[in-house]
Amino acid sequence: MRENDEINIFDLWLIIVKHKKLFWLIFIIILVLGLAFAIMKPKKYEYTQAIQIATHLNDSGETVPFIASQAVMAKIQNIYLPIIFNQYAKSNLSQANELSAKSISVNDLNSPNMDSGLIAISAKGAVGTYKTYQTLFADILKQLQTDTYEKEQKEKAALGAYLKILQQQLKTQQVSQKTLQKSLGTNKGNLIQTTQQAVLVASQGEITNQLLGMISNIKNQMTYLQNSRFSSDFIRSTKPVGISTIAYIALAIFAGLIFAFVMVFIVEFFAQIKRMK
Repeated sequence: MRENDEINIFDLWLIIVKHKKLFWLIFIIILVLGLAFAIMKPKKYEYTQAIQIATHLNDSGETVPFIASQAVMAKIQNIYLPIIFNQYAKSNLSQANELSAKSISVNDLNSPNMDSGLIAISAKGAVGTYKTYQTLFADILKQLQTDTYEKEQKEKAALGAYLKILQQQLKTQQVSQKTLQKSLGTNKGNLIQTTQQAVLVASQGEITNQLLGMISNIKNQMTYLQNSRFSSDFIRSTKPVGISTIAYIALAIFAGLIFAFVMVFIVEFFAQIKRMK
C-alpha cells in the first residue's frame, strides 16, 4: 500500500514538473491578484459610542431607565435606523449605496442582574466615514431623546408640584413650631401645661424633620431625573478591523497553489485523452 502511495505521489510530482511553467504562471497570477486586492481594499475601522437611556430613581432608590434597554435596542434597529438612513440618503446621494441600517449595531452594556440603561452603538467603516457615523449616532440620540422627553417632563412636573406642596407644608410647620416654642417659655409656672407643650413641640420637631427628609428625597429624585445622553466620546478603533492584509496574502498563496494544481492536472488529463486517440 505504501509503494502504491509513493508511486502515486511521484507521478503527481512528475506531472507538476512537466507543466511547471503553467503551474507557476497560474500561481503568480492568483498571488498578484490577491496582493492587489489586499493592498487596494479600503481599511475599515470600528466606531463606537455609549448612550445612557433617560433615567430616574425607583421606589428602592435605584437609578433605572425610563424604557428597558432591550426595548430601546429593538426601537433603534427597527424604527430609528430605517428613518435616519432614509433621511440621510435623500441628502447624501453619493454615499447612499455605501451605507445601510445594517451597518450599525447596538449592544447591551448592562450587567446580567440589573438594567442600568447603558447601551453602545457601533459601526464599521472607512476613515472617510468618521464624520458620517458621528452625525448618524447623534441622530439616533435625538430620536431617543424625543421618545423619552415626554416621560421625563411629566415626572419632572409631578415631582416639582409635590416639592412645592412639601415646601409650603414645611413653612407652615416651622411657623407653628416657633409659636409653640415661644408659648413654652411663657408657661413655666404651670408644670402640666408646660409638659404637654414640650411633648407637642417634640412631635412638631419630628414632623419638621420628616418633611425635610421628604423634600431632600424629592430633590434627589429630580437630580437623577435625566434625559437620554451620550456617556462616552465618539471613538474610532486604533487598528483596522476585519481580515488583515497578511491573512489575505496567505489566502492568496493557498488559493494560488490549489488552483495551479487543479489546472495542471486538467491539462494533463486532456493531454492523455488526446494521446489515446
